Amino acid sequence: MKDYNITNKGSIALFLATCAHESTKGTKLLEEGDEAYFIAHGYTSKTRGAGYLHITKDDQVKFYRDVLKREPPEDPAQDIADNYAWWSAVWEWGECAKGKGVIMNNYVEKNGSGENVFLITQYFINSYLKKEQYPYFDSDLGFIRAGGEYVCNFDTEELEVRGRSYSLPKNYDDRKSKYDEAIKIFMQEVE
Repeated sequence: MKDYNITNKGSIALFLATCAHESTKGTKLLEEGDEAYFIAHGYTSKTRGAGYLHITKDDQVKFYRDVLKREPPEDPAQDIADNYAWWSAVWEWGECAKGKGVIMNNYVEKNGSGENVFLITQYFINSYLKKEQYPYFDSDLGFIRAGGEYVCNFDTEELEVRGRSYSLPKNYDDRKSKYDEAIKIFMQEVE
């Protein structure tokens, strides 16, 4: 984590909360599902989520080319799970640009480790919504980041903000419970 400048307590907490969800607290270093599930999500069983942050397809290619300085093997998911589970995760959080150049570690350091920022990081990590379908999504996330009111409805799995609804990141109720646990552990004041 130090090599990728993940040293801010808030960023560490959000990073580990995300890892705890993605890898089921380190017990599943490969995303589960069948080939039809993976194809429906834009990848295959060989490019499915792998490592503690379950990086997929395009990020796997970037990891091999930019970090390992080689082409990905035939089954990058299995290779990452077996050999680079933590390295790929800290790289994803500390260096891999999402969307318009957002790096999770920098984003959390700049904006804090509140629940609102955690929610936004989970969209970046898991399921950022397309502007073509959701033209107000970026501005609504900006509103949330600035402290605006929002509701996470776990029953309908929707985010409600400024009179609009969006799908929450996949399994957000579990993500949120991992966040609560990480904040309790890492952000408590030492007496």
